[in-house]
Amino acid sequence: TDASNAAITNDLLQRAIDKGERRSGRKIDRICSHRNQRRGYLNLVTPQKRFHDGNLDAGYQTLSWNGMPWDVSHDCQKEVVYAWPKKDVQRFEAHGIKLDETEGHTLHRISRSDVFEAYYKHYGNAGTKYPAACVRLDNLQVLAE
Repeated sequence: TDASNAAITNDLLQRAIDKGERRSGRKIDRICSHRNQRRGYLNLVTPQKRFHDGNLDAGYQTLSWNGMPWDVSHDCQKEVVYAWPKKDVQRFEAHGIKLDETEGHTLHRISRSDVFEAYYKHYGNAGTKYPAACVRLDNLQVLAE
């Protein structure tokens, strides 16, 4: 879904999630974004936070939206929010983890020392068999750093 450089809102998030759930028939339950979009969302909801117990803690340890955990990753693009069904994401492997034997042996001597090292290699990725359930909210407004 293209946000056309708009600031993140509850309505944009809900429309994107609804589109993914309608398209796939699956329940989306996970959100991830860059810190920049988390900050944009916190700017939206912080004025609505109420302090009924006398606790004036103004910070947030965990963030969720509509009951879904909101993860933050510095690897996400600053203008994108992702959402997906957690149970449908799994690991796909070309081959499992094993010691690297590319050069015919597993141990490699470090030059000018009595130290040897070995490397593990793994070819795989996270993926899903239900790509229609994965949502990407694009072109959101990026806040100044």
